[in-house]
Amino acid sequence: MLWLVEAQRYAHDVIDVLLDDFPALREDYLAREAVRDIASHAYCPAPSFEMIVTYTREWRLMREQTGMDRWRVQIICRRDNPSAEDAEREQRINAALRAIEIK
Repeated sequence: MLWLVEAQRYAHDVIDVLLDDFPALREDYLAREAVRDIASHAYCPAPSFEMIVTYTREWRLMREQTGMDRWRVQIICRRDNPSAEDAEREQRINAALRAIEIK
């Protein structure tokens, strides 16, 4: 669990990581909603946290499943038949999400 200010910064950092791969998050409304949801989870982790990232519902943010930092999020590809590119993208983004430092 993070303090509220840390949770807000973390949420903004998560969005920064996701922007190149998911440009729809540049839309003000979506960005605000995403920051609110991620910060809320980081402040008070929910075991069932899930946030749909794409309109097709194929990419989602979920609670980190490994490690002790249950307030962190990870990206998951929910395609029926994920490609090798999807797996690489998921690994790359999750590495960047894990690298976010709390200030």
